[in-house]
Amino acid sequence: MHRQAHAALGELVFEWYLKGRERALSYAQKKGYSEVTRQDLVHGMVLARMKQDIDLANVGWTLHEKAFIPLFQREPQYPAYKLIVGLVTAREDVEEGQVWTLRGDQKKEQTGYFTWKVHVRSNHLPGHKNVGRLAAIKTVFRNGELVSVQRVFDTILTKVGGLWVDSRNENRLYNGLRPICQGRATIEKPYHPSAEWEGYQPDFVLRAGGQTCVIEVWGMMSQDEYREHALIKREVYREYERHGEFCFLEWDVEGEQEQGLRTLLHDVKQWLDTVAPPIPTQIIDKPSQTEASRNDIPDTILVQPKPPTISLEDPAETIAQIPDDLASSNIIEHENPSKSPSEIRPARRNGLETIIQQFRRWFQKRG
Repeated sequence: MHRQAHAALGELVFEWYLKGRERALSYAQKKGYSEVTRQDLVHGMVLARMKQDIDLANVGWTLHEKAFIPLFQREPQYPAYKLIVGLVTAREDVEEGQVWTLRGDQKKEQTGYFTWKVHVRSNHLPGHKNVGRLAAIKTVFRNGELVSVQRVFDTILTKVGGLWVDSRNENRLYNGLRPICQGRATIEKPYHPSAEWEGYQPDFVLRAGGQTCVIEVWGMMSQDEYREHALIKREVYREYERHGEFCFLEWDVEGEQEQGLRTLLHDVKQWLDTVAPPIPTQIIDKPSQTEASRNDIPDTILVQPKPPTISLEDPAETIAQIPDDLASSNIIEHENPSKSPSEIRPARRNGLETIIQQFRRWFQKRG
């Protein structure tokens, strides 16, 4: 019963996430942003709740009635059960569990974010100690605080792109793919089976130069049922590859984990060099203040793809610079917006004019 309730909670949050993602992507497109962040996803989920995008008629209640994302200063303080969803920014050990800080939407004054605290009982804690994840906690207001009544559901969202990934290893792979694919290929994360893949659902799909590459991350090959399904899926993909439909790459995380990831990233680079050779480096504008302030750490916000500064000739160098798990980092995020392009371009132009004038004066003195 507990497992069924936990699974049902996960399905609800995933559907809510997908609706929120649709709204976040639409908003980003209107604003001219190149990517969405985890915080954009939270805002999109707030809009999905307000617009009642999800039909919960089968359970007899709506998101607007029972589900909340921190959107005002104080927690809802009435005794009925409620679902609290937000990004986990802190976990403090207390008697009989932990107090979690969940971050919701940004305040209108853009001076910070709304946060609520939830007392998560010991038997409702997940098996990891990470923060930065999207969490959903079924709670009741009791003795002056929100208290969990069911095991926490939480999931990893990639820091840039806000992709819902199924494991820490998928997150590591995504972080490794980004510098290789920037400006050369798109990275897709399918969320439903598709006829394009014979009814399967790849972990990642890369598209570049009119060609496609399918990537699978095998996480439990030691389990008989999982391995049997994976072997069939692998053979289907290889058959398509033999007929030139797409490239197929894979990573068995239970094998040589680090070497397997290095090999996969090396193979991705080789595939890209074939279908989309690298272009010469160009001057890239810095992100605008509006765009940079949307994320917690501005160096992950790119108005235009920034050429990677790391060497990709040696995949080991790439691995060495991939954070172990950005979404599971214990670092609390802060804002540090940069100047906008409207401020940067005049300053850059004025600087060039100053240098030219200095050279002219120098030449005049010499001759």
